[in-house]
Amino acid sequence: MQANRAVLERRGVALLGPDSGDQACGEQGLGRMSEPDAIAAAVLGAEAPRAAAGPAAGQRLAGRLVLVTAGPTREAIDPVRYISNRSSGKMGYALARAAQAAGARVILVSGPVALEAPAGVERVLVESAEQMFAATHEHIDDVDIFIGAAAVSDYRPEQASAHKIKKSQAELSIELVRAPDTLASVARLEHAPFTVGFAAETDRLQRLRARQAPQQAARHDRGQPASGPARASTGTTTRSRYSGPMAARPFLVRRRVNLRAISSN
Repeated sequence: MQANRAVLERRGVALLGPDSGDQACGEQGLGRMSEPDAIAAAVLGAEAPRAAAGPAAGQRLAGRLVLVTAGPTREAIDPVRYISNRSSGKMGYALARAAQAAGARVILVSGPVALEAPAGVERVLVESAEQMFAATHEHIDDVDIFIGAAAVSDYRPEQASAHKIKKSQAELSIELVRAPDTLASVARLEHAPFTVGFAAETDRLQRLRARQAPQQAARHDRGQPASGPARASTGTTTRSRYSGPMAARPFLVRRRVNLRAISSN
């Protein structure tokens, strides 16, 4: 069997597994089937170069360093409560997989999500907007492309309580202050990488926030029932400094949106 496996590998056949762990016979060790999610991720990763934009796009990011932010942030109110949003992280993780499949070395700075790290991608886990800001700037040196796909909190509690806030008052006010804007800070760097920004909006989809000034922006329409942070499809509107007015796209599977985003840069 090992000789047959070696022949297949020499011919360029990609093999998955076997994995190690509990087996149906009650023993532990090598022999488990790879998890379905891992198999799907490997298949989609192998398909990505072909699906992006033809055969020439397969390794168009070879030798490039791409940093992607993904997921929500959590801003602590007290040790058990926080302010967050509905981001699932699926968009950023799909972008990271697409960039890696296109030949790039990828760093993924991720907020708290229920997603496995994409194979071959370096993942840095953070929780708050301040942590995401710090982690991004810690890794930004030598980055060629920065993709800000995280749903970073715009505001955070000015002071988080050291202890759980008791239910002792009829009303409670929490003072909020601005959280650091990671996307804008990267775009303003003296030697900024090519910067792509994402935003979720319910209206004013045509307006690009000049203060962030990314070279390319994409907005997801959250005002439509078919589009949402936990859904597999999204309605996307894009704008580039180089392509002029925003172009609306229909609801697409997120993976297809991300392959198009990678292949267009």
